[in-house]
Amino acid sequence: MDMEQKERFVWFTDSKNMRSGYCFIPHQDWRMLPEKSEHYRLAVAIQEELRSLDLETNNLNAEDLIKNVLRTYDLKGTVAGQAFYYENKLRLNSVALKNYRDHFIKQTVGHEVAHLVAFQKHGGDIKPHGYQWANVMRMYKLPPDRCHTYDLPSARGGTRKNYACERCGKDYKIGPIKHNKWLRGEQSFRCTRCNGKVVWENMKKKKVKNSGRMDLIDF
Repeated sequence: MDMEQKERFVWFTDSKNMRSGYCFIPHQDWRMLPEKSEHYRLAVAIQEELRSLDLETNNLNAEDLIKNVLRTYDLKGTVAGQAFYYENKLRLNSVALKNYRDHFIKQTVGHEVAHLVAFQKHGGDIKPHGYQWANVMRMYKLPPDRCHTYDLPSARGGTRKNYACERCGKDYKIGPIKHNKWLRGEQSFRCTRCNGKVVWENMKKKKVKNSGRMDLIDF
């Protein structure tokens, strides 16, 4: 693999804004990564996955689209990836890439590439996760899942709270903004499995003596 074929990204640290992550480097500024480094191996793995998807889309005439797709690794928060139609660009979450490497490279990269391919074939009037996108995912032999299940930190600060369904016990992670709305009574959640009520796990029920009523405590 020559220099022009190698992925162009490095790990950056911004001490002023207290953040770090994988960052895309413009062509004129990019430098070689050590071949034994983790960053280089991740870059090559994504490059190989894109080549594999490229072969799968021959019948859709999308080869040039995938070969020329831009990639950045500066996406923060709970979103794993984004696709930009008109820029032919993928924006990927470096934390998800590092923590869920194999699944991320296969599922999330395929998910976002499928958006670009569906847009090129059908235009901009389609739904983001409509049947056109789902058909491309199936062509890639990937489940057309709209959302991921990665445990990622919120970009706005604070930690995600543990919630659970009162009926079936299914667990959920809720970000700090929605959590605060729930505490103020401005938002409620329903289980996607059984439609039961989803509540914060720190909410405990305590029976008050002599009154027979239930009080909510320990918020």
